Amino acid sequence: MFVITQQIVQQTADYLKQHLAINNPYYTVSYKKIVEDLQLPELDGNWSNHPLCKIFDQLDQLDAKLSRPLRTSIVINKSTGKPGPGFFKALGEYTKKSIPKDDIKQLELWADQLEQAKKYNY
Repeated sequence: MFVITQQIVQQTADYLKQHLAINNPYYTVSYKKIVEDLQLPELDGNWSNHPLCKIFDQLDQLDAKLSRPLRTSIVINKSTGKPGPGFFKALGEYTKKSIPKDDIKQLELWADQLEQAKKYNY
């Protein structure tokens, strides 16, 4: 069983900060790459039980509490090219933003969040 420590949460936060600082507005990082780079358990299709889900939830709650863009906006599913549903759920729940049902509108909301995150100094 994988134990999530504050050190792992901080390593993940630092990792995301480093990738947000890359000077390319289209740059993103995949869930799989984060798992590999941080040596987390493999993704097995059960996202809600994966440590990264819980880590992202902590970071999203903190970012929302501090009124800053969600740094997890840089993370995408490589096969879809966009964040998973958990990102939109967190964005709606923690920031009280209205999440549109329309895919195009969701992508616009995500792109705006990613643009803000890339400009923010975490």
